[in-house]
Parts: sequence; C-alpha cells; structure tokens
Amino acid sequence: MSCPPLAYLGYGYFDSWHGAATLFLLPCFLTGMGIWWFRHRDLKAVAREPNPPLVLPWLRHLGMGRMILLFVACGMMAGGLTITAVGMTCVFVPEDVAYLGVGRAELTAINPRLVPLIAHDRAGFGGAVCCCGILLAGVAWRAEMSRALWQALAAVGAAGFGTAVFVHPAIGYTDWWHLTPAVGGAVLYAAGLFFAGKQATS
Repeated sequence: MSCPPLAYLGYGYFDSWHGAATLFLLPCFLTGMGIWWFRHRDLKAVAREPNPPLVLPWLRHLGMGRMILLFVACGMMAGGLTITAVGMTCVFVPEDVAYLGVGRAELTAINPRLVPLIAHDRAGFGGAVCCCGILLAGVAWRAEMSRALWQALAAVGAAGFGTAVFVHPAIGYTDWWHLTPAVGGAVLYAAGLFFAGKQATS
C-alpha cells in the first residue's frame, strides 16, 4: 500500500492526493491486521480454523490448477516489482521509446514534469500488480476452491488480463516482446482456472 507513494523518492513527483489516501487507508489496514492477529495469537485457535493449509495431489485437476495459479501469482509479483523499479529509474523501456517516437529528453523539453508524472503512474501500476499477485498466491495456496471463489477469480482475471492485453492493440502498441508477459499470463491464468474449476465445490 505504501510502496507507490514512497516510490516518488526515485522519480521526484509526489501525488498529494495519493499520499493522503494512503495515510487514510493505512491505519484501517493495520487495524484490521491487528484485530486478526490478537484473535489468532493462540496457536490452538489457529489450529481450529476451518481453512487449514491444503494438502493436495498436485497432479490432479485441482492441484494442477492451484499450481498454475501460484506460478502466475509469482510472475505477477516479479512483474509488478520490475515495473515499479522501471518507474523509479529509467521510466521507459526501449519498446516504449520506439512506440512514442521520442525519448526522455524530448519529453522533458516539452514539459519537465511530464516524465515524473508518467513515472508515478508506472510505479503505482507496478505496485498494484504486485499486490494482486500476493493476494492470488494466498488464495491459490490456502483457500477452498468454491464455486463462488472460482467465479470471482474468473471475473477479476477477465478484467485485469483483458485490460492489460487488449488496450495495447487498441492504441497501436503491438510490440510482441512487450505483450508476451501479459498474453502468457492470461493463458496460464485461464488454464489454472480451467483445471481448478473441474473440482470446485458448490
């Protein structure tokens, strides 16, 4: 939650509204975590929880689905951290420069605030992707694959990967190397849902 606002240390642009929203939400998040921690500080209480870590046959449908989703989650975490790092440092990858037709120096000449603004959005996007990967990893590793959970995963996957993939041809940014991670992640995510959905409980 605090990573994107603090990433301004790398690119020099601090979004006051973003920072204020983070300062408002961070206590709520910490309070919720604290309540959970105090309710479960007794190890015996943890053992009585209805959703203990699942032990699955990984070569069957549900196990394979979870394994693929875990792989996608790890890719999202790594990709999100990479995007944030790019936003904090060089801001643009070579494919971006080729698509724009201008480099960082030309954009700075137009307006010196333009590159930091783009860097801010890129770093924030990377942080969001990383957070989604962490959540997906927790769900794939521990949660019972109910029909409602499968439907929720399908909906967020369609929204997230659909936007990530189809926005590029819509604006003419069709570099195959740049699109490969998003397309590959979407295919693997769909495969993971396919296998996991075969044994989803009602």
